Amino acid sequence: MRRGFVVPLLALACAPRPVPDGATEASTSTSGGSPTASTSTDSPTTTGIADGPERLFGEYHDASHAVGEEQEGPFSGVSNLEIRPDGTLTLWVHSCEGEPKPWNHTWEPVGDGAEIRVVSDDPTFEWGYGTAKSITIRADGDDVIVTFEYPDEDVGLRETRYAPRKLCAVGKNCCIELFWCDALPPPVDDPVCSPPDPAALDFWLSSVLVDEFSVSWECTITVVTPTDGGAALTLACLDGDVVVEPAPVLTFAAHPAPDLAALGVGAVVTLEYTQFGWADSQRMFRLSTGTTLLAGAVSGDWEIEPFAPFGLEDGALTCEPECGFCSMVEHQSARITLDGLSADIPARTHAQLGAYDVWVAAHYSAVSAVECSDTSGGYTLIGVVRR
Repeated sequence: MRRGFVVPLLALACAPRPVPDGATEASTSTSGGSPTASTSTDSPTTTGIADGPERLFGEYHDASHAVGEEQEGPFSGVSNLEIRPDGTLTLWVHSCEGEPKPWNHTWEPVGDGAEIRVVSDDPTFEWGYGTAKSITIRADGDDVIVTFEYPDEDVGLRETRYAPRKLCAVGKNCCIELFWCDALPPPVDDPVCSPPDPAALDFWLSSVLVDEFSVSWECTITVVTPTDGGAALTLACLDGDVVVEPAPVLTFAAHPAPDLAALGVGAVVTLEYTQFGWADSQRMFRLSTGTTLLAGAVSGDWEIEPFAPFGLEDGALTCEPECGFCSMVEHQSARITLDGLSADIPARTHAQLGAYDVWVAAHYSAVSAVECSDTSGGYTLIGVVRR
């Protein structure tokens, strides 16, 4: 099983989750509740330290998470907190986007006890990926309790427990496993699903600024501008009897680079181009002369197969599920049919099928629960060029 887990941010509510054997059990609660104290046996203690701000000095992790958590799904974030004697503190949040992001603040004591507050010149300030009206931190045994007050008074307070030691993450994209930062990271199970130099392909039509766009134009290729891995075709087109202005430019790029002998200056072609969905999430183009397909491609994140300018069906799995950006995904081969010939072509590969070069740049589907707002059910990007 692929290792991974779901981690909520500090400012978000989360439901209790099972804790792996041997891990610290802890929880977060709203201001009306009582957080459960951490009982970790391998964390440093503060026994014998005076009951003042110095009792808080050290490194801590969000105690709702523990070393070795495993769950198939995306990784949202885990936070660490460091409180220093020089009057500064830092909150780090590690998320899918890359390295942990720091938020630096200063603190001042609250009374004579083991409690401090974050100092800010602004009435509201950033704390992690949320906005706070005030932050106070107090000792509770070996742990610290961070009390977060939202600017919205209807939300009230939220308390998060932090336990000693920092947690780090190892893994790929959103599928991460936690380990102690001062220990060796665990090995990562990372199935090899793509060749060392995978096939790639993309395409776009100039001057398309709307989400829904569908045309069928009669065109002549007037300029062929080579690009890295492809070409930009400037077209003189008619929409019925009306000249299309400005002159559209169809650009496509592939790796390995295509043979464009059939798409030279002066070639008369029919351009069919369709896009729909938010932010052109579904796209298709087809260049043909008569009934002969010269080039075409399809790109989309759901049910795009019926729009492909060639026969397209799902094939067999290419490899075991692996971590995508926000979910576990299965890479599939694509069954391509052209001029009566069919073949299963694995995802991320280039192949020849009869008179055509075929790029299956991506063809995958999600196989775990969606946890990110921008996650789709899969993605397909496939193109063909007649040699």
